[in-house]
Amino acid sequence: MFKDDSIAVKEFLNAKEFVENFVAFVDEQIQNPKQEADDIRLNLFTRFDEKLWKGELENAWIPALAEVGKINEDQAKEINKKVDQWRSAVTPGATWLTYLLLILALALVALVMMRFLKKGKKSTP
Repeated sequence: MFKDDSIAVKEFLNAKEFVENFVAFVDEQIQNPKQEADDIRLNLFTRFDEKLWKGELENAWIPALAEVGKINEDQAKEINKKVDQWRSAVTPGATWLTYLLLILALALVALVMMRFLKKGKKSTP
């Protein structure tokens, strides 16, 4: 499953190794020791998220492993938490520039509205 999508999770023989190797793989992606560009990291996460995580792991394999007792609830939560951390690490977030542009846009809208309202009051007798 992982090799087909270029997801380099080490081989595992049991559920404990699966959790350990999966978490180690995600930790490596978050830390980015290879110093890969953000677009490459986001592309890998997107492929993983769309094909494996949402397609098979999150809704089928993780619950099934938990149901049959191969992994416990804490391990399932740890896997979900790690995927969320990976998502946060590669998804572009709002920066100070984004907030500055938003404030400027709101100020411009307020200025235009004030001028429009002043013109409207002058034209009425």
